[in-house]
Amino acid sequence: MDVKYLSLVRAIIDQSHDPIVAIDSDYNFIAFSESFSEGFEKFSGCQIRIGDNLKEIPVEAPQAMRLFMRHWSRALRGDTFTVEEMTPDSGLGDRVVEFSFSPITDGDDVVCGASMIMHDVTERAHAEDETRQLNRQLEHVVAERNARLLENKVLFRNTFDLAAVGIGLVGLDGQWQRVNKALRTILDYAEDELLALTIRDVTHADDRSPDLLADPALRSGAIERRSRDLRFVRRNGEAITVAVTVAVDRISDAGLAHHFIVVVKDIDEQQRAQEKLRRAEQDYRCIFDTAGVGICQIDMATGLFLRVNQKMSRIVGYSEAELLTRGIADLLVDTSRDDGVPMWADRCPAGEERGLELRLVHKDGHLVWVSMTVTVGEDDLGEPCRAAVVVRDISRLKHLEHDLHRVLDSLPVAILIAHDAADRRLSVNRAYARMVRLADGEGRQIPGDTDLLPGNVRLFEAGVERPADQAMFRRAARGEDVRHCQQQLVFGDGSSIWVYGDVVPICDPDGSVHGTIAAFCDVTPLHPEVEPDERPRDVAAT
Repeated sequence: MDVKYLSLVRAIIDQSHDPIVAIDSDYNFIAFSESFSEGFEKFSGCQIRIGDNLKEIPVEAPQAMRLFMRHWSRALRGDTFTVEEMTPDSGLGDRVVEFSFSPITDGDDVVCGASMIMHDVTERAHAEDETRQLNRQLEHVVAERNARLLENKVLFRNTFDLAAVGIGLVGLDGQWQRVNKALRTILDYAEDELLALTIRDVTHADDRSPDLLADPALRSGAIERRSRDLRFVRRNGEAITVAVTVAVDRISDAGLAHHFIVVVKDIDEQQRAQEKLRRAEQDYRCIFDTAGVGICQIDMATGLFLRVNQKMSRIVGYSEAELLTRGIADLLVDTSRDDGVPMWADRCPAGEERGLELRLVHKDGHLVWVSMTVTVGEDDLGEPCRAAVVVRDISRLKHLEHDLHRVLDSLPVAILIAHDAADRRLSVNRAYARMVRLADGEGRQIPGDTDLLPGNVRLFEAGVERPADQAMFRRAARGEDVRHCQQQLVFGDGSSIWVYGDVVPICDPDGSVHGTIAAFCDVTPLHPEVEPDERPRDVAAT
């Protein structure tokens, strides 16, 4: 190497504060800075001088030295490069050092040596590590955000496409931008056909004003949404009623409207059902109010009237408003039975009817005989909650019955009337009561499932004992006129009487049997031999 050039190199290196070293092609030190000398002494454990050969210097870290020898060899081959290595520092800990290797050439560009400059880049390396770590964290956050965005996008698409109501995105100009399957089904349009239309195009001409999309309060954000029932026109021209809710999506930082979100629900069937229900309620109210019988609803727990019709008000003399402040017990003469259960609330299976007759007190104080038909309804728990009651004024019928009893009591023959075909409600006159030895006064009426004869009386017909309800009464209940019957009644004390009479059915105008009437007389004095010319006349006719 030229002496002048070498002197220049040494001068430059001596002035540098950074560790710098130069070697010739034989690995001999030709120049180095003081800071390098100090650092190399720490590294190798020995001092170096100009002219010392790098290969011959013993070091305490031979593996690291072999690595550096490869770097020097590369630089002597003419490569310029930089490497970073971790070096120990007893005072500061491990340091990251940047080693910059460059070849030294003579005037003919022939490599005659190499130089190395060392820079402590620990702070920069730490900063780069932190930057790389932050970048990794940022990449993780971005990846998570992208995953969430993708998930939200999928959720939005599924919610949008699979929603049971129609959903559409509409531009500020009213053009459909996106529509879901439900909306396409409601309007019966294919997707591309609907996207070519505006919301005004599918709105019935009579319902286009006011325009929901033009609402300034909605566009400005003064209100979040606006709803309205209107008619849309389907592809085939059919008008259907829909409930439309419009909201504005604002996606800019300035909060400006970007597009409309339109939710459409087909309520055409619902509207028809509501109209049908309204008409049914109207019809029910008309029938309820104009019925020829009293109708009311009663709360089973309190006995209070819940609803009453006009006929019910007329039967008891109170106005509808007055009755709704009262209970059924306020109108009853006999408020309870022997067991304490209110008569009107006698339980029966839900949905089945129970009939009873009782007296109500009219507003002016007189008594009104009524026939009640009670049907008990249940709540969701199966408990009785309301009773529907049909009330008929039978006061006139009761007066007629009273007059009939007076007439029957005046007759010398025994009379028994079964008011239904099953003989479950019986009326008898005094002559019958005396005949079968009932106590005086018990012959007015025998209610509810009472036998035709007292329990201690046995009935014989043609010498054969028969239950009373299987004899001639059953034949009459089937519509047969049973004439000239002769029967023997045997009492508990062994005595007996012979009776003779007729049993005939009581028929409705249509011919159906709803009861029987029997007339008997005591023919014991004429028995056992009763001649034909001695028979009593037709007592049923009497």
